[in-house]
Amino acid sequence: MALSSTAPQTKECEIRLPAGFLRKLFSVVQDPIMVLRPDHIVLDANEALLNSVGLKKEDVVGKRCCEVSHRSSTPCEGAKHECPLKQVLMGKTSAHALHEHYIDETTTRYYDVMAYPITNEGGEIEVVLEIWRDISALLERQLEERTSRIKKDLARMVHEDKMIALGKLVASAVHEINNPITAIHTFAKVMLRMVRRAKGNMTPEDLEEMERFLDLVCNESKRCGAIVSNLLSFSRHHAMFLRHVNVNEVMEKIVVLLRHKMELQKIRLTRELFHDLPEIYGDLNQIQQSVMNLVFNAMESMPEGGCLTLRTSFDSEKQQVLLEVKDTGCGIPEENRSKIFEPFFSTKSHDKGVGLGLAVLYGIIKEHHGSIEVESRAGKGSLFRVFFPAVEERQSSDAMGDGRRPV
Repeated sequence: MALSSTAPQTKECEIRLPAGFLRKLFSVVQDPIMVLRPDHIVLDANEALLNSVGLKKEDVVGKRCCEVSHRSSTPCEGAKHECPLKQVLMGKTSAHALHEHYIDETTTRYYDVMAYPITNEGGEIEVVLEIWRDISALLERQLEERTSRIKKDLARMVHEDKMIALGKLVASAVHEINNPITAIHTFAKVMLRMVRRAKGNMTPEDLEEMERFLDLVCNESKRCGAIVSNLLSFSRHHAMFLRHVNVNEVMEKIVVLLRHKMELQKIRLTRELFHDLPEIYGDLNQIQQSVMNLVFNAMESMPEGGCLTLRTSFDSEKQQVLLEVKDTGCGIPEENRSKIFEPFFSTKSHDKGVGLGLAVLYGIIKEHHGSIEVESRAGKGSLFRVFFPAVEERQSSDAMGDGRRPV
């Protein structure tokens, strides 16, 4: 009798113990958990979920899950926001989906939402256990790592493209430096003959002519120095260094390097540089390379000569510095216009580049929070507009005119 009297108590204990254990487990788990009916109604939620959504249990139980998790009356749907509960009901197996939850106006959390069916003895789903795993920190870390890799890849592409451009610059600079060196050599020989002939008895006319020759020697040697200095500045591999940059000065340096090549190609150069142009904030080396790419492309589109226009201006309303490079070359066919900023896309032969120029240019401009626009017609030339945010507001010298100084 003793055994029979204790049997019901033992059975009751066996039932009560797992129930209490599961309730305790449900409350102490750190991941948010909801118990859902198949019709999306919330039956229960643990403390972690209530803290996550910032609601009390009485405000959660009886609501639809979408009202609790997304503050929405519409259930989750679509490939980008799948409903794991629907997937469980369709497949009668566990499912998961990645969800974006807006905690408040400034905070967004990302969850891997996992749903598990709880079935009865007949195999029918009675409730669904939905567990949220916060993966926000993981995604942020992965995003930072990917951003870092992209920046490294961009830096490598920038350097590779610079080496391609450097080869073209060297060829042009060799010819340009040769001209002043020849002049210096000639003037030095003339002055040497004059000194030997005079032997201390130089007339005022001789001294005046020698002064003129020396002045020419100084100017030509200075020009050599400027060409070499700009060439070395462009060729060096610099770490990215942000500072204030004057776009007009960048234009002038590039003109010094490429003027001789323009003359050889019979390209007429027009410069319209805004007189009081605000500075931009960025890496001088990369900005110079961007402009160099645009000018190179413009020149290569005019192998038989043409007109190249370099223009800068300032939009005081948008606080943007505008840089324009316009040519009268072959233009860009309509079918290629949408592809020109893609890496390795090029209409040139392989010996003239690998198609990195405009892709690198696009990456640099975006890195500097700028934008680029293109207007082009096949056979009519192209116009590239680059916008950079200005560092400071335009100074009060607007009264001087439109600010552009043609050269």
